[in-house]
Order: sequence, then structure tokens, then C-alpha cells
Amino acid sequence: MPSLFPIARSAWRLKDRDRFAAARALLWLLAARVAVRLLSYAAIERLSARVTGRGAPAALSVDECALALRRALRVLPGSGCLPQAIAADCLLRREGHDPRIVFGVTLDGEGRLDAHAWVQHQGRTVIGGETAETYRPLTPPRAS
Repeated sequence: MPSLFPIARSAWRLKDRDRFAAARALLWLLAARVAVRLLSYAAIERLSARVTGRGAPAALSVDECALALRRALRVLPGSGCLPQAIAADCLLRREGHDPRIVFGVTLDGEGRLDAHAWVQHQGRTVIGGETAETYRPLTPPRAS
């Protein structure tokens, strides 16, 4: 775990709006990490679908949400791609945006299946895009 003193010092230097955005992102990230450990993805998906916007125009832009999540990851490093994607999805929904979690797969160097999750908004990758291009996106299941 990183030393909290430099993180706290840099957080203190942020504008109030940015500090509160990072705190909200941190709470979503904590909730996502707990949810991934305790719940099935179907249950997580049902819960996250219930997250709605505040009713006003988006308080944070998509870029501000992504920056807030990157700041939260400095406090909670080691969060896998799935908790990051869930947290980003919930934060973006709460801010009035319409994100989409994308799952992709690839074969690693030894022929084993490797998976990754990332978040897109209006066709643009918001979170998890650093390696997303190396994964083949899975198509969502068709409604029956």
C-alpha cells in the first residue's frame, strides 16, 4: 500500500470539486471491490443498473470521472479491471452519462484465455483502455 501522506498532501492541493469527485470515485471503487468478492456478476449488474443520474445536468464530465477514478486508484492500487469497470460504470451513471462495460478475451503467450473489462461511453474508451486493443470484445447475449 502506498504511503498515504503524499496522497493526502496532493489531495489537499486539489480544488474542492476535484477532491469530492475523487472521494466519490474511491467510494464506488471500494463498493465494487467488495461486490466482486461477495456477489455474482448478475447481481452486480442488476444493482448497477439501478444507479441513476442526479436529475440535473451532468455534474462531472466523462473526462473528470475518469480522472477521479485514476486518483482513487492511487489510494486503492491493485484493483482489478472488473472492479474498476464497475466503479466507472456506476460513477458515470450517477453523473448522468450512459456508459457501457465491455468484456474482451485474448489468448496469452501460452495459449490460455485471458479476459479484460473496460468502460466505453459513446464509442470512446474511458477506463481500462490501456490494453483493451489487444482483447477481442465479446458480444452481449441476445435477449430471449
